[in-house]
Amino acid sequence: MGKVTELSEERREQIILFALQEFAEKGYDQTSTNSICKKAAVSKGLLFHYFESKKGLYLYVLDRCIDKYKLIIERIMPELSEDIAERISQIMQMKINIFAEDPLTYAMVFEAFLDIPEDLTEDIKIRYSSFHDENMSKIYSGLDFGVFRPEIDHQKALELIFLVTDGLTDRYFKRYTATKDRSVFNLEHISSELMIYMEMLKKGIYK
Repeated sequence: MGKVTELSEERREQIILFALQEFAEKGYDQTSTNSICKKAAVSKGLLFHYFESKKGLYLYVLDRCIDKYKLIIERIMPELSEDIAERISQIMQMKINIFAEDPLTYAMVFEAFLDIPEDLTEDIKIRYSSFHDENMSKIYSGLDFGVFRPEIDHQKALELIFLVTDGLTDRYFKRYTATKDRSVFNLEHISSELMIYMEMLKKGIYK
């Protein structure tokens, strides 16, 4: 991707923005580079000169989105609670804030990881593994596992919490993207609802 640096920063950001819009809204398979070229006012020859291929462009945009997530996670780490359920709630709140403020980035990353395009299976698996391993180690760091009841398997308890929070995040995202007037999307209500679910979980697995 060394040729990308030949572009001015302004021009590069324009192309990436239009590519992000297309990939996030339509997915990799349904996105046409012709549409990206038209919106960005660039020829397909030049687009492929800089990004080599549709695949190269997609992975470049995806990497940018992943890097954005990593920076956000780094920023919130000092604020995370030692309480497991509360920490995961904080991370879910981070996800909610991201897709409320930047739904394209959210859609790009999570659609890529959850519905991997066939042509990109190995490339995305490598990225997912790296992203997951790096961030799971941060999420687990400093947690107090003593809050669980003695008979509760720690790993299964964590899996249960993630299943619930990931399911809720997906539901909120679908609700958000289906809302025409996104200014009415009530983040305070979502946060309150999240806390209700987490308190229910804690009653089942905490001492």
